This record gives sequence, structure tokens and C-alpha cells, in this order.
Amino acid sequence: MVVKSSEVKAGILKKSKNLIELYLHHCGVTEVPQTYYLWTAISLIAACVSDRVHYEKFKGSKLTPNLYTFLLGKSGLGKGQAIGTTMKFVQSIPKINGYRGKASPPYLIDYMGKSRKDEEGETLVKNPKLYLITPELSMAVEKVQADALIKLMCELYDGGDYLFQEGTRKGGPVSFRGHCINWIVGTVLEWLVQVVPQEAIQGGFFARSIAINADYDFSKRIVRPYFPPDYDDVVDHLMVRLESLTRLEGEFHLSSEASRIESDWYEKRPNPIEDWLMPSWKRDHDMTLKIAMVLSLASSEKLIIEGTHMVRAQRLTKDARKAMGDLVVYAATTPETDGLLFVKATVKRFERIPHAQLLRLASNRGIIGERMKTFIDSLRQQGFVGIAKGPRGGLIYVWVKKGNIRSAAD
Repeated sequence: MVVKSSEVKAGILKKSKNLIELYLHHCGVTEVPQTYYLWTAISLIAACVSDRVHYEKFKGSKLTPNLYTFLLGKSGLGKGQAIGTTMKFVQSIPKINGYRGKASPPYLIDYMGKSRKDEEGETLVKNPKLYLITPELSMAVEKVQADALIKLMCELYDGGDYLFQEGTRKGGPVSFRGHCINWIVGTVLEWLVQVVPQEAIQGGFFARSIAINADYDFSKRIVRPYFPPDYDDVVDHLMVRLESLTRLEGEFHLSSEASRIESDWYEKRPNPIEDWLMPSWKRDHDMTLKIAMVLSLASSEKLIIEGTHMVRAQRLTKDARKAMGDLVVYAATTPETDGLLFVKATVKRFERIPHAQLLRLASNRGIIGERMKTFIDSLRQQGFVGIAKGPRGGLIYVWVKKGNIRSAAD
């Protein structure tokens, strides 16, 4: 969200009461991709309500707005900063029950099976309702534990009022009931695909997750981050509103307009064109309803999903699913596709790059001769790269922005 001068003078609280807009406003103007701040705001609201609110899609079954949100991007992009921005709210509102740190799957189960008192030693907090905060996945999860953690998180995703039990010969039985987990994660693609099995990326786990991918924007250089003059007032307002959400309970309903928009989208959406798209395609309806609940909560506590919430939730779900293509590409990377991805990323970064310069950069990765020509021909056929003549007659490769990912090899 761009901070308008009129909002700064009047104070945004006189202009808007929307939690997400206020949250983005208090984040100020920084080099952190705004999409990270947007999704950390959505994640935080979901963590506040946990499973105390729901939508009944199936009779007798509760669809809750809990989310597994992965911020993907290269090191230094601002994933940790975006997640860290939420911590003042998490730390000040005990009922959110945030857990930040390392946790093996067995320890996580043990932790969720216990209750504890809050920092003031008064209110008993039940750990099964948990907000896992993982600014850097590679620090929090060891490679040998990643597969077991992914499988556990798949099992726990839907929550539910049933008794979860685990028993070991040494530790004895552990059980808990009524669990609900929200998870916010920051990681780089390279590390993620090293530790998460390819079938989890292409299948059930990431179909249950929101993956948000961002890249460096070298045109955005802000030496000193700007924070609005009403920052403290907005934080105070957010704190009160978020704390109020931790006490909210009830069932969501759709307005007639939201119901019409939902049906029209569901009945007319195109079939998936790739096998790996099917799990996420099947879960997109649930994901849209989850996000629509959060968007409604950002507007009010009436527990009504309006048409505008449904439309934006559909758009956000669609945009988030675009990162699935990047995940699949990285998961399926071979030495050949790695070279192709490098050439593609290099042309995209420069937008216009002379043949000699691209060849020099590619040769440092062992990409020379016929391999280089093959990659360029492939990218041209797919509509990613065009060729122009330079002022001295040499070739210039031009990034074509309308190109789309079409297979794991693009």
C-alpha cells in the first residue's frame, strides 16, 4: 500500500478501520516486498482467531481459517523482517500462543500435549492451539527431521475435536485434543527443495500451504525506512483489535452476493493442465474460504463474508498459487534445467543484455557453445526472450514480460 500524503496529514485511522490496511500502513516504506507484509498480516489475523471461528462447508464439519504461510525468496530480501514485525503483537497478546524457535516433531507433539501459564502466571494457555513462527526454516529444522515434520504438519492441518495420541517406549503416551496450528515460515527456495521431498512440493503439503515468492527490486533503494507519524496510534489500535479477535467465537455465513460469486467461480474455473496442479486445484476452494474469512475479520467482527471479500480471496489464492510453478521448477531441477534457469533468470534481471555479456556470465557456470544456443532457442520458443540488434550490430537478448511458466523445464 502506498502511503498517501493526505493519509499522513489526517491520520489513517480517520480514513480506514481495515486491519490489513492499517497493518500495512504501520509497516512504513521499506525495501521489504509488500507482499510479505500483506501475508504476515493475514497470517497474524488467522492466528488470533485460531479455530474459534469457522465456516460449515460440510454438515457438522468446521473449516477454520488457519494457514501455513511460506515466504520464499533469496537471502536478505526481508522475510525475517516481515515476520519479526508481527512479534510485538504476538508477544503482547498471550492467547495467540506464539512459538518461535527450533522444534523436532517429537518435541512439538510433547509441547502441544501440555498446558502452561502465561507470562503473568495467571491464565492457563492450552498449547494445542499454536502459532508456529519460523523466520528461517534452515535454522529451525534439521534436514533429517524435515520429512517427519512435513508429514506431522499435514496430519495436524485440518485440526478437529478428536484425540491425537502418540506413544513411545521411553517417553510414554502423549495426547491432546482440539488442536489448531497456524504457521508462518521464511526460507530460500534452494534450501527448501533440498529438505522437502519432491512429492510433498507437488502434492498434498503445499496444496495445503500458501507459498509467496518475491525477488530483489534493485530500483527500490531506501537508505532509511520511513514510518508514518501516526505509527504509535496505529499500533495501539491494532493491538486492541487483534486482542479482541482472540475472544471472538462463532460461525461465518456468506452474503447472497458472496454465494453467487463463489458458485460462478467454482463452476466455471478451468481444469488443471498439469498433474502436479491437481492437489492445489482441489484445495483452492477451501483456501479461498479461509482467506475470505480473514478478509472479513479485517473489516469487522460480524462473521459475514461479503462479495468483495470473496473476490479478493479468489484473487489472492490465484496469485499465491503462481509460486507453485517456481517450487516445482526447483524441485525438478537437473544440471540441464539448472543451466536453463540461470540463463532465463539472468536475462530477466538485466531485461536487455548483450550476447557477449550473457555468454561471459554463463561461461562461469560452464554454459558455453551449443548449450547456450539451445537454452536461448528454448526460451525464445516459450516466449520469454526476444532478440534485438545492438547499436554496433551485436545481438541483444530482451526479456519478454508476457512469458508464462509452462513446464518444469522453463
